[in-house]
Amino acid sequence: MPTPSSPRAPDHSNSAQPDPVSRLTPARHRALELIARHHVTLYRPLRGPFRVHTSGTTARITMPVYDALADARLITRDVTSSIHSGQRVLLTPAGQATLNALGAAPPLRPAPVPSPAPRGRTR
Repeated sequence: MPTPSSPRAPDHSNSAQPDPVSRLTPARHRALELIARHHVTLYRPLRGPFRVHTSGTTARITMPVYDALADARLITRDVTSSIHSGQRVLLTPAGQATLNALGAAPPLRPAPVPSPAPRGRTR
């Protein structure tokens, strides 16, 4: 049984799962794009929880998003290397087809810019 700090094993017990495209949130859509365009690895430090590292971008993929994509069989990882050194995360054929069907992910909304403080009277 996985712990909260470990990636969940995909649940393949129900073969008649709904279409992954219908369950894809904007965060999951952006994560698929990141995995397709950048070097993404799953690793676990000797002490600490599993983490997803994205190279070449400041964007991040959270573990709940990673788990959801793995459960939907849209991503996989190359297990030929140690989890402590990092395992490359890749799109499955279904993940690539989903990304192709959806097109570009919606842009991230910029953070709201605070309005300037009202200027007081100057003398």
